[in-house]
Amino acid sequence: MKTNDQFNLKKTLALLLILAGVSVPLYAGRLPEAINPITIAHLYFNVALRLMDSEKKENTKRGEEAKKRFLSKQGGTLTSTEVCSVLACSSLELETMRLNRRVLGLSVNEELVYPAWQFIDGKVLLGLDQVLAVLKEDGAWTQMLFLLTGDIRLEGATPLEKLQKGEIEPVVWAAKCYGSHMESQK
Repeated sequence: MKTNDQFNLKKTLALLLILAGVSVPLYAGRLPEAINPITIAHLYFNVALRLMDSEKKENTKRGEEAKKRFLSKQGGTLTSTEVCSVLACSSLELETMRLNRRVLGLSVNEELVYPAWQFIDGKVLLGLDQVLAVLKEDGAWTQMLFLLTGDIRLEGATPLEKLQKGEIEPVVWAAKCYGSHMESQK
């Protein structure tokens, strides 16, 4: 191997070691002469894993920020403490209500928040519990998207708009139909 090629190989290896976070003693600033190709492949793999992890964290951060913006446009959210104040209940009672699908709680930045639109005059929106019960197999975000998306079965209105007008039965029916087209394709 030419001297210049050896020098470039050593620079590449040194960079890989740094990027992989490997602490290797460098004797008088020199890298070992003979490098095992498997070691180099292992270092490339570790660097790739670190880069993918960094990218995943950045994508997760962007996704969480998008969730916050979306919820803000839908009237904002309340923390557990704020909901307990609105409903005059304990945090244990609120958690029981959420687990029993009587209120909708969403995870944002590893924190549980509650869309503000589900609370009216110190009470939970009438009929919401029936809709959440029908959608029990769906995740909380899917349930929320159902409630906020116009539905042809509701003449283009959102299920939330219909619930706010007291029209519970058509929304429960639309919830029962929700995703049924996916079931028929299985």
